[in-house]
Amino acid sequence: PYGNFAGRDASRGLAKQSFDEDMLTPVDSLIDTLQDITDEDRENLKGWEDLFKANELIEKTDRSEKSI
Repeated sequence: PYGNFAGRDASRGLAKQSFDEDMLTPVDSLIDTLQDITDEDRENLKGWEDLFKANELIEKTDRSEKSI
């Protein structure tokens, strides 16, 4: 289901917890300003950001352990 986000600003879809096409910015559009999302949506988006950062840290740690 995450394929809908490929090549797009996925922030609105992640904030709204939605894979619906109408939640996604067109591929050739500017980044969404998210001015109209709710505080709950912002919390959802922050949760995704934290998850991505944690996964990035795990991958970096895994790569450095393999190079030892």
